[in-house]
Amino acid sequence: MSVVIRVPLVMSTTGRCALTHVTRTRWNRTVDAPPPFPLVDLVAGVDARVVSVPLEDVERLAAEGLHRGDVLQVETRLPLGGPVVVRLGRARVALAQRVAAAILVQPGRPA
Repeated sequence: MSVVIRVPLVMSTTGRCALTHVTRTRWNRTVDAPPPFPLVDLVAGVDARVVSVPLEDVERLAAEGLHRGDVLQVETRLPLGGPVVVRLGRARVALAQRVAAAILVQPGRPA
């Protein structure tokens, strides 16, 4: 059985392409999935799953409700290097640019 996930091409805030499709095999299924990239490069309004959280921020982010495997969405970026505001379910969390750059995400909802 072959399962293919189609993910739209997402352009990062720096203008470079943030996704490249990669094929991975897991549990005898082939999944066409993009590699993880920093949360700071995610386009607003696109759902993404958290793949990695920086070790130095794990406890603080867990207290805010952000864990590895969660699905989130960037709502807005505040100007002049301000925080990135993400939606986690019904909650909104503001993350510093440094923290958002260290969190790796994959676009799309898990199957």
